[in-house]
Order: sequence, then structure tokens, then C-alpha cells
Amino acid sequence: MLKTVSLTKQQLKALADIANCSPGFKAQGVLGDFLDLWLVCEVLAKKLITYHKNLSDIPFRWSYTQLEASFKHLGISYCESKVKTMFHSDKKAKRGSKPARVLKNGYLHTLSDADREEIESRASELLEILNY
Repeated sequence: MLKTVSLTKQQLKALADIANCSPGFKAQGVLGDFLDLWLVCEVLAKKLITYHKNLSDIPFRWSYTQLEASFKHLGISYCESKVKTMFHSDKKAKRGSKPARVLKNGYLHTLSDADREEIESRASELLEILNY
């Protein structure tokens, strides 16, 4: 059986502070809304991995499996399908069903018009999931 640990009050406050941040892209329309929410979610995910692994610094590189292990270790219940739609890095996912992380990477790292268009066309779905 997996031993879970509880987050400290200080860790919970740090997570709440991150969740209340607004990176400031919202003025850029639906794409900005997506980026604002994505950035907050990614920092929260990295922070959970930091707590799980007792790291002193937030990891630059991380994986979906590390996040999943962090949820389990910290006793956090979650909807696997929603979290997968947010954070999985399946580069082979088909157009119209790419995870948010893949779309963000495609748009920000290569300025992919197709990924930008998919973010915009799936905005309501992606924003709902990122607000999860």
C-alpha cells in the first residue's frame, strides 16, 4: 500500500498563492486566457513534484508520470482523464485531441499556426479543464 503524506500549512499557502496568480496574458483574448491558466497549472504541477520529491528548486523538466506519482504520494484525488488532457506529452496525439501541454509547446516553441488554431477552436474545453 502506498504511504501518503500531508502537505504542510506553508505548502498549502504556497499552492494557494500560485493558484491566485494572474500572469497577465488575458488581454490577448482566448489564447491569452489559455496561456494564463496553463502557466498557473504548470507551476502548480511543478510545485507538487517539488514537494513529493523533497526538492529545493522547482524542476525545469518534468513528466506526466512524475505528476501522477506526486498526486498519489500526497494523497490528492484527481480526475485522470482531465489531468491527462492537460499534462500528458503525447506528441502522437491527433489534431483535435492534443493535450494542452502539447498544444502549448507546439505554439510557444515553434509558433505552430495549427496548434494556435486548435487552442482557439477548443478553447472552451481546454479552459474548463485547466480550471479543474
